[in-house]
Amino acid sequence: MGRVSKKVLKRREKIAKDRIRLIAGYKEKQTLKNRESNLEVCVTPQSGPLPSPLPSSPPPLQTEVSTETEETTETEETTETEETTETEENKESEEISSGVLSSARKRKLLFQSSGDSENRETKENLMVNVDIIHKMTQCLCCEYCYGKTTVSYTNCAVQCFIKVVCNDCERVLFDSKPAVTPRKTEKQTFYPMTMSAVYGCMVEGMGYTSLLRMCAALNINCMNSNTFIKYKNEVVSVTCEKTRAHLREESVPAIVKYYGEELDRHPDDEGILDIDVTFDGSWHTRGHTSTLGCAAVIDAHTGLVVDYDTLSKKCTMCTRMNTNLKKKKIQQEQYEEWKQKHLDQCMLNFEGSSGAMEERLAVQLWGRSTDIKVRYCTYIGDGDCSAYRALQQINNNQGPYINHQIVKEECINHVHKRMGTALRKLVQVTTMDYETKGGTKKKKVLSGKGKLSEPVIEKLQSYYGKAIRDNVGGSVADMKKAIWATFYHCTSTDSQPRHNLCPHGEKSWCFWNRAIALQEKEREEKDRLQREKEEALGESSATCVSFYGNPKKPKTSFKMPSHKDMKVFFSLEKSDLDKVKQLYIRLADEDLLKRCLQGKTQNPNESLHSRSDALGQENTYNAHCSKR
Repeated sequence: MGRVSKKVLKRREKIAKDRIRLIAGYKEKQTLKNRESNLEVCVTPQSGPLPSPLPSSPPPLQTEVSTETEETTETEETTETEETTETEENKESEEISSGVLSSARKRKLLFQSSGDSENRETKENLMVNVDIIHKMTQCLCCEYCYGKTTVSYTNCAVQCFIKVVCNDCERVLFDSKPAVTPRKTEKQTFYPMTMSAVYGCMVEGMGYTSLLRMCAALNINCMNSNTFIKYKNEVVSVTCEKTRAHLREESVPAIVKYYGEELDRHPDDEGILDIDVTFDGSWHTRGHTSTLGCAAVIDAHTGLVVDYDTLSKKCTMCTRMNTNLKKKKIQQEQYEEWKQKHLDQCMLNFEGSSGAMEERLAVQLWGRSTDIKVRYCTYIGDGDCSAYRALQQINNNQGPYINHQIVKEECINHVHKRMGTALRKLVQVTTMDYETKGGTKKKKVLSGKGKLSEPVIEKLQSYYGKAIRDNVGGSVADMKKAIWATFYHCTSTDSQPRHNLCPHGEKSWCFWNRAIALQEKEREEKDRLQREKEEALGESSATCVSFYGNPKKPKTSFKMPSHKDMKVFFSLEKSDLDKVKQLYIRLADEDLLKRCLQGKTQNPNESLHSRSDALGQENTYNAHCSKR
């Protein structure tokens, strides 16, 4: 944008002063006319259309140069911004086509909705003292009769509406309350600012009492508890509606586009696409007594949520009304009448154990997947096979899709944790009785220094997970070999080194094979120097004969390291070592490793659960229950 010259600035100041003089003279003439004609202003509001207000300013005079300059600068600014946006868009498209961008940014640009590029107005809310507004309105006058004005306030829950009325002509000059109700549901009006306040309370884990105290501290009006509950239910309803609409209209088309462009996988003749998904359930509280559970299906390649659902074994309103009925605060007829009205809003939609919620949710989500034109044919889950078995039992053990089988893949993060869990359980179970003065006590045989201590178990678990991750996309045989290499490596001794499965070479992670490679390299170097020396001396033989007639080996200063200096080393009795070996046989099973070759995880589900857990406070219980 170019700089404005001093001449243009002076001309603008002169035009502004001329306008002010014209406005002042115009108002004086209008006041004199009103006094001369003895115009009486009606006190009652006028029926019919309001007269047009006085013009705020007369038409501009001698502003050709200034307007031209302003128009020129505006056009320059618009052209500059348009050119900048065009260059950025062209740059991004070139980067995508050339493959410069990372996969994460590619997905971000691929799934960016068209609505995000549009300029959206952001409305900010201000907290202002009432006295300040009164002082401001004292400076205002009616635009029709120049009379004084009065400000009145109307409280609607947390929100406040301002109304400005002229004292002389009693015309309503300003009213912030909308003429059309923003949102009505069953004769209940919901205002946006109050909805935002209730939503903020739910997000931060605050209940009605916390909101009441906060409003009291700020000295602002607050709603009653019944209104708070109605707003809270409405927030849940609106959020669920928007979320499901977003999944249906944006997430699924984006997934179909990604599969077609990146994976060359397209819908069948019925328009249904087979996708790979991760599935996992979460509960409101730990343990097996939670009354609220949820689960989500997330696409494994894009990380987009495809569908979700919740189950609840409890409804707070039903519990409250049942208590009132038992205490005879209400009659049976009143309870039955309330029950009929409450059925559509009741949160109770599951009866059974908390652990069975995940199975029910899996059946519900897989059963309605074809409604959104997708099939969940690859199921990536944890070691709990209850949900997978429940899916296989649908349609008389034919599965949810009958002609399309569901392939079970393992989350490598959960498989990685199985090694540590199994070893810790083995340490706890393997005990020995010994006598003390106080009686017989049990002693853990496998724990202690040089055995399966906690640091050793963590290292073995880490080695097991690394062996799986390093061979993702490879073969089952290589993955199995890498797992057994870690077992034999950590159980080797100086007398019985077992490093045949460990990688060989100077860059091997195995210290023993690395030392052998370095020793061989040193021997080869010494042999080469010996040959060069003998060739220089002209000797015919490269071997020195000793007194006994045997050839001498080249001396080397290299010494093999000891196994006791290993970072991870444990020595057990043969019977105990066989128990550990049985664990490795079970966790190195080819069927299990075959399900780990894709290297997929449930990290998207865990991330989603962490967000829902942050919202899962006790006083916001109903906020996370939604009856479909």
